Amino acid sequence: VIDEYGLDDESGYSDPLDGGVDGVLHGGRYWFVENAADVVSDGDYLNPGYVTCSVYTLAKDEDPLWQCRVGDTKYKTLEEAVTAANAGDTIYFRRDLDLDRTVTIDKDVTLAVDGDGEVAVRRLGDYGLDIRANVVVSNLTVKGFDVAATRPMFDVAAGARLTLAADVTVNGCVNTSGNGGAIASAGAVVLDGARIARCSAGNGGAIYASGGTVEVRGGEITGCSAADGGGAV
Repeated sequence: VIDEYGLDDESGYSDPLDGGVDGVLHGGRYWFVENAADVVSDGDYLNPGYVTCSVYTLAKDEDPLWQCRVGDTKYKTLEEAVTAANAGDTIYFRRDLDLDRTVTIDKDVTLAVDGDGEVAVRRLGDYGLDIRANVVVSNLTVKGFDVAATRPMFDVAAGARLTLAADVTVNGCVNTSGNGGAIASAGAVVLDGARIARCSAGNGGAIYASGGTVEVRGGEITGCSAADGGGAV
């Protein structure tokens, strides 16, 4: 349900749209409400005092559904952003990324939050991130939600490199039938002060390295476990 008001010409109107929006909205302020049943009408407008909602101020013709941006260009999915990115670019996350599919990152890029506040990569099923290049993760929270997956959250290929910066936390990643709860790597892994917590796997509860390297520059691995060996690494 979306309510628009306070347009540039100081007019306003209430226009709830059930089921989301596909396309571009006019400039103004928008309330994004997940459950239409929670909406309480207050005159011509939705009353934010009675609903849990997020408020966004949009520029004219800005797409409210964008997920990431590279430079000034915005994209609805991480895949679109990776395809458009050049080596050395930073892909900025505007909002949480729900992993309801596996995403391959095959460009030398940095993943970071757009602005202040916490943004999370959230596993919703047997999915993860396949790292196929030199990828740096900065100031993101990666949440496995203890989903019983059959793969690691990060799968790092031979020749690729994954760096987790000091302001990154990875937690609750479970690999029930393989190696590496948070990370399985045949390439290079650098923990540059990051924190990995409550992850588990057959081997390497936090990190499983096979033919690659693991470099730890501080940080913390805590509460991780493995059924066979290497509760941490």
